[in-house]
Amino acid sequence: MKKMHHLLFFRVTGRVVLSIIAFTIFQGAFAQGHLKDTVVNCKMLTPAYSFQLPGADMAKEFGVNSAIGLSFYWKFSHNLLFGIDANYFFGTTIKDDSLFKYLKTSGGSVLGIQGIYSDVALYERGYNATARFGKVFPVFHSNPNSGLVLMAGAGFIQHKIRIVVINSDIPELTGDYLKGYDHLTNGFCFTQYLGYQHLGKYNLGNFSAGIEAFEGFTKNRRTWNFDSMGPDNSTHFDVLIGVKVGFILPFYSDVSRMVYTY
Repeated sequence: MKKMHHLLFFRVTGRVVLSIIAFTIFQGAFAQGHLKDTVVNCKMLTPAYSFQLPGADMAKEFGVNSAIGLSFYWKFSHNLLFGIDANYFFGTTIKDDSLFKYLKTSGGSVLGIQGIYSDVALYERGYNATARFGKVFPVFHSNPNSGLVLMAGAGFIQHKIRIVVINSDIPELTGDYLKGYDHLTNGFCFTQYLGYQHLGKYNLGNFSAGIEAFEGFTKNRRTWNFDSMGPDNSTHFDVLIGVKVGFILPFYSDVSRMVYTY
């Protein structure tokens, strides 16, 4: 069963990535303008995929995860960037084996309402949303709108355990009882990004790739946790570090600096 969950996870992730690529190619086919050798002002919409590793307190509970995101940035003169970024992250590895310790039999299984052994699937679910600022530093003799990108920002992060009961009903894992096991955690976070951005001269092949990090100062928001039989009032330090790849859809506001061919 666990292998099937992992296979489904990677299939869904693959389909999301392929959909992003197809959408980007579709939008690029409509415009055949190319950049002059000067910095241009534009807006950039960027769907992206990330593969992330947890760190600090977050690594105690979760394994590696994937994330799909969307960002919108304004690129101003002098290659300054400002915008917002949001990501939904998900995984299949939950490390806490004691989550249902008061529900399991001596054999380590959970019984359903009719005395039938039931499988319980656990998933990581979460999201973050941040406001960011940064700058593009042209390199490699490319056009001046492409180059190394440095960004930093701050915002909100949240994660929890999603619990799915399979094959049977477990009264203790229904309705509001689930809140006592899901470890809903959220709080303020910082983020940093170092990568490369390319805006093609012919409005094709616009992409970004780099390393992204999040540091969250979070707390468990449930008033009672059944696995610990009490509240968790401690402050958590949650870290996510990952590789992020995005496909940029630029919208140029200063068309006088563009040359269009048809």
